[in-house]
Amino acid sequence: MTLTPLDYRALFERSQAGAFRRTLDGRLLDCNDAFARLFGYGSREEILAAGMIRYFNPSDSETILAALRDLKSLTNLEVCFLKRDNSLLWAFENVTLLEVDGKPCLEGILLEITEQREAAERMEHQIYHDPLTGLPNRTLLTDRLNVALAQAKRNEKPLSVLFVDLDHFELINSTFGYGLGDRMLKGIADRLNEVAGADSTVARFGSDEFTLVLPSAVDAESAAMSAELVMNSVSAPFVLDGHEVSVNASVGIAFSPEDGEDSESLLKNAGAAMYRAKEKGRNTYQLYSKTMNARAFERRSLVTSLRNALERNEFLLHYQPEVNVLTGKISCIEALIRWNHPELGLVEPKEFMAAAEDANLTIPIGEWVLREACRQLVAWHQQGLKDLRVAVNLSTAQFLQKELVRSVQKSLFEFNVSPEHLELEITENSMQDTNRTIPLLHSLRDLGVHLTIDDFGTGRSSFTELKKTPVDSVKIDRSFVKGITSRNDDAAIVSAVIGMARGLNLRVVAEGVETMDQLAFLRDRRCSEMQGYFFSRPHPAASLEPTLRLQH
Repeated sequence: MTLTPLDYRALFERSQAGAFRRTLDGRLLDCNDAFARLFGYGSREEILAAGMIRYFNPSDSETILAALRDLKSLTNLEVCFLKRDNSLLWAFENVTLLEVDGKPCLEGILLEITEQREAAERMEHQIYHDPLTGLPNRTLLTDRLNVALAQAKRNEKPLSVLFVDLDHFELINSTFGYGLGDRMLKGIADRLNEVAGADSTVARFGSDEFTLVLPSAVDAESAAMSAELVMNSVSAPFVLDGHEVSVNASVGIAFSPEDGEDSESLLKNAGAAMYRAKEKGRNTYQLYSKTMNARAFERRSLVTSLRNALERNEFLLHYQPEVNVLTGKISCIEALIRWNHPELGLVEPKEFMAAAEDANLTIPIGEWVLREACRQLVAWHQQGLKDLRVAVNLSTAQFLQKELVRSVQKSLFEFNVSPEHLELEITENSMQDTNRTIPLLHSLRDLGVHLTIDDFGTGRSSFTELKKTPVDSVKIDRSFVKGITSRNDDAAIVSAVIGMARGLNLRVVAEGVETMDQLAFLRDRRCSEMQGYFFSRPHPAASLEPTLRLQH
């Protein structure tokens, strides 16, 4: 059957999508009622009388026209318009360049995505900001500090970083409750913003820790004055629920470039200065000096010991299951390194991995973990536990090394492990340079291994980036799971991540599940799997085997 011009006109007018034809400068030639409604008009006649459509960013129109010089059409180009009432209309615009009566014009359709865009922006804000205070989190702090350092270097001026820790704040929570403590933290965040000024960054670094980046505090005197202002501002009493509540602060100060030329060094040294201020009696400030790091000798000792730990076979793995939320069946087992130190006993990674980074040992240690996990997996398979999958964490250094794919291939080949039985966990922060990491992830996926983003929500990943990332799973960080039954913001974030991941057909694992209430919350929201003490702590392989056999 051949459609007549009248048939096409009927399709044009009845389409639920906004259909239009306009000149290159934005003047409307024709549209349907659906298009008019998108812009807040009652009918096509009404918007045609208005005559023009307006882009929120006028350069968007130029971008479209520039692209059309090479393409005959654009599909799903995301643009923002101004509606009749000047509110924003986000839409996917599909346009075609054609000629009418010898003159060029654009014809296309609009599909509104305002709600999706606003939801994504809200989630972006949640990812980069502390949910309680609204301050930048560590990820955004690092970004802003890097920018400030680059500007300071160009201007040949120093800047200061203040690391602020509230003294004995845990007593506020235990005495008055977490609700009052949270409101006090919000008030302190507001006060710090007032003290810092417009050109500075104030971030929440930890539960009761804050960091200030002060480009205008360029010497010891001005930084000390800022520290005094911070301490006085923080210590001023709050009146909450009829109680007068106050807390003091200890402040550490570090300068660029003398105390560090990069964000990590400056934050570390400002933190060391803060701990020195606490040692001096708290409620004071301390400038960083290279001799003050109380753990420097201990760190050097750890580094020396670590260099021999691999040769002495002092490392071992513990394993923690990931289980299906609905059935309780084990789906994967995460390998977690431990150090059997000859003097200190069993040491967890948080106590020695920083020293391993100092000693450039993260890659060889990571490769040992990969090989040992594959060896244990084969042992389990030989015992009849053939459907088990083991997960191995990759440090940033290990993930970004040139030989990673070859190293994974070597381990799979050496132990004759099928790739689908190996899962690699990569943190969000490891994937900041997407131009480099996306091809690397594709190469790993081509091997057939499973890929997981670990600690999701604590790094930089946006939902837009996640769509392009070739992974199979996301693990929701335990810091969010901990508060899902007591904090609305944590519950909202976890619910949103689960919904987003399910929409992308990704497996979702919630970390740090410790209570039945948390499990019920996750089950109600159709989370795939969970991991935590509620089911099992990490155990040596031999201790875990009875549990594995019960499920097979």
